[in-house]
Amino acid sequence: MAPQVPAYEPLEFSAGDTIQWTREFPEHKSGDGWVLTYAFRGEKGDGKLDLTAVPEQAGYLTTITSQQSGLMRPGVWKWEAYVTNAGVRNRVGKGSTTVTPNLAVTDFSQDLRTTAKKNYDNAMEALANFRLGKTVSLNGRVYTQHDVDDLIKYVDYCTNAWKLEEAANVTGPDHPAGDPRKIYVRLIPHI
Repeated sequence: MAPQVPAYEPLEFSAGDTIQWTREFPEHKSGDGWVLTYAFRGEKGDGKLDLTAVPEQAGYLTTITSQQSGLMRPGVWKWEAYVTNAGVRNRVGKGSTTVTPNLAVTDFSQDLRTTAKKNYDNAMEALANFRLGKTVSLNGRVYTQHDVDDLIKYVDYCTNAWKLEEAANVTGPDHPAGDPRKIYVRLIPHI
């Protein structure tokens, strides 16, 4: 059985993947001559991808080919969707998508940790050395036995920042990307 094509824009995908999704807009049916286009832009101003959806039944099917996604740099991409017909243009959606690195082509020596994870690892290493009685230097500050409370506060800060980041990366069919302590709602137009 072929996987079902989702009826919403991708929240995250890996560079090099083929991505497809469908959308329906009851007020802007493809059969009535409306054309759906997407404008994806790298958040840092370092990428551009424009797509035109193809009509499918009453709605639209949009595809990002593996070649197109392979050229998208990892990071956050903002997108907007527009329908046009006879000189009329309406925005019908906007959001963001995270592109993750394609590990199959990533240099194995590249550090893939996020800043929060690097800070956490450095703080834990500093704490381990501190417990051995060593004076440690972390982020330009030297911690001695008199600074134990400050070091522990910094370790706690780094641990919390990293755990929040990890919690935000939890995804799955029953769990949208985001903080698991929050309830997210996605509004889908009624047909």
